[in-house]
Order: sequence, then C-alpha cells, then structure tokens
Amino acid sequence: MTKKKKIGESGNTTLECAILLPLVFACVFAVIVVFLALYQKSLIQGLAEDSAESLSRQWQYSRVSEEEIKAGVYLKETFKDREIYWDFKIWNNNKKANWAEDYIKSRIEGLGPLRVYDSQSTGEKGASVSDAFVKVEYQTGLTSVVNVDIKVWYRVPGAGLLKLVGFGDHILVQGRARAQVYNTKDMINSADFVLQILRESKTYELFMKKASAVKESIDNVLSK
Repeated sequence: MTKKKKIGESGNTTLECAILLPLVFACVFAVIVVFLALYQKSLIQGLAEDSAESLSRQWQYSRVSEEEIKAGVYLKETFKDREIYWDFKIWNNNKKANWAEDYIKSRIEGLGPLRVYDSQSTGEKGASVSDAFVKVEYQTGLTSVVNVDIKVWYRVPGAGLLKLVGFGDHILVQGRARAQVYNTKDMINSADFVLQILRESKTYELFMKKASAVKESIDNVLSK
C-alpha cells in the first residue's frame, strides 16, 4: 500500500533547501576565512618575533676558541671584538632600522596562503593599503629592547561575494614583538662596578673577617 504525497510537500522541501543550503555554505565559507586569517596572523607574528630576536643578538664576533671552551670565559682579545649590532656605529641606527624594515617587507611577499591587498585606495595614515607597514625601533635604557611592528592588508578569499552583502574585501593582519638586547660587556662592567662599591663598604669588611675565620677553620680540618 503506497502512501500518497500531500499536496505542496515537495514544494516545501525545495523551499527549505533553498533557504538552508546558502546558510550552510555561508557558515562553511566563514569558517574557512577565519581559519586562513588566523593562520596568516600566526605567520606574521612568527616573522615579527624571529626578526626581533635576530636584531637583538650580538654582532661581528668570531667563533669560540678551544681555549675559551676549556676555560669557560672569553679571552680579552676576542671579547673586545664582540659588539652589539645597535652599538656598532650608533650614528647609523636609523639606516639599520630601514634596512631591517626592507628585509622584513621582502619576507612578507609570498608568505602564507593569502595575497597582499593590491589597491590604490588609502589605508592608515594615508598609506597605500598595498604597502605593508613595518616599523623597527631600538630603545636604549636600563634594559635595551628592539620593537618590531608589522601591519599587512590581505585580500579575503571570495571578496566578490563579500562585496555583494556589504562587507569589505580586505582584512588587516598585525604582528608585534619585543626582544631584550643583552650586552655582555655592559653586564660585566655593571657587575664590576657593584663589586667595587661593596668592597668600599664596612659590610664587606665585616663579611671578609667572618669569612676568613671560616676559611681558617676549614683549612685546619683539611690539613689534619
């Protein structure tokens, strides 16, 4: 015994599919766009962190010699040759920052699945949105740091569909990183300065008197 279809049942199913399928496709498309944006964000953030770490390292130093490895300390001759990148010809620090910015911009090209937005419209501070904004800044202080700031406009996949519903066709991806610049020379000089101040204090004299008594006791025990 066959069941007869009600009048209008087929039409209702078609109407439901016509409403639900676009919503399903829109949700899937939104998930893909969000995933690509987050993935691109991780790549830009990684580039900023790698660049900051690289710019904070020492500059112009030779390999560690066998004698230094055995002694565990740098020799005076090789220690003098070790310089921090930003302390080497400090009058060229602006040029160093510009060189670093140009290098980071070259790394951005072809990085990740998204394409850099190419348009003559203007973005932040009147800059063309097709140009990546890269800022490298070295800040001196008690703890010197290198700041790297990256902003890139990317074209969103399916930009034509987004324009139909009133959304923009590009997104802004940012990456920021900071790395401390450790200057071994400054650290050693600061430690020596602190030791000199301590040696001139009365506390150091009292400590050495007590330490000498303990040292004599230990020597007596070991000599027996």
